[in-house]
Amino acid sequence: MLILLLFIHAPFSSSTSTPYFTKLDLFHRKTMSTENAPVLLQAAAKQDKSSGLAAGNPGVLGLGRGPLSLVSQLGVDRFSYCLPSIGKPNGRLLFGSQATIKTKTVLSTPILSNPSQPSLYYVSLQGITVGGTLLSIPKNTFELNKDGTGGMIIGSGNVFPRLEKTAFQLVKQEFKSQLNLAFADRSDSGFDACFSIPSGHTLESVPKLVYHFDGADLQLHRSDNYLAFDKKDVLCLMILESRDGLSIFGNIHQQNMQMHFDLQKEVVSFVPDVQCDEI
Repeated sequence: MLILLLFIHAPFSSSTSTPYFTKLDLFHRKTMSTENAPVLLQAAAKQDKSSGLAAGNPGVLGLGRGPLSLVSQLGVDRFSYCLPSIGKPNGRLLFGSQATIKTKTVLSTPILSNPSQPSLYYVSLQGITVGGTLLSIPKNTFELNKDGTGGMIIGSGNVFPRLEKTAFQLVKQEFKSQLNLAFADRSDSGFDACFSIPSGHTLESVPKLVYHFDGADLQLHRSDNYLAFDKKDVLCLMILESRDGLSIFGNIHQQNMQMHFDLQKEVVSFVPDVQCDEI
């Protein structure tokens, strides 16, 4: 049996935000068979808005479909992970026979392939709802183009979610309208959509955010999966505008959610609002 233990600590700061590894232990234990050997990873996340990747940190764990990823090298056909809230321990990453879903409350969508980026996990996003409003996003906004551009990926190594420019602007304006708050310029902090909270104003509730994937209407149950205070009087949308047309369902959205990838069936499943140490 092969067991991997990865311990990642996750202090949060407004200037850094990417997964980083503080300790990696690898050891073997005798077993009758190594078929579908389970691998356990304990994880949390530190973050970096500037790149969304682990620049300057000790390492990145590849979970894509490329030949150098841990998934490919282990030869497993499924894996599952759960990212805890920022600053919290006890995340999980499970491979092979240990990567199971223990609840019936699960949403699934097909994994798409892009010959131009074969290692990435593309999915079909068909729309977005903010509060009770289904946004009027043009039909082809999230389509994967024939030249390999566009589309949406599930980004296990991308901390901040990103949306194609047209969609992002609609989401940004709808949050402004429903929050009934003025925009605040926090471009110096890296955020693309922030709102100013007047002195004495009480923010009693925030709009729900729903991603409409092919076959899965995924509501983000926790507001800290898409909103955060940059200052005590500034609330920021934790979604960035895409620089190249590629939309990314990033780590912020995935906090406290079991993500399950079945590579044989080519399906990714979501189990929202879970305790990571219980999966």
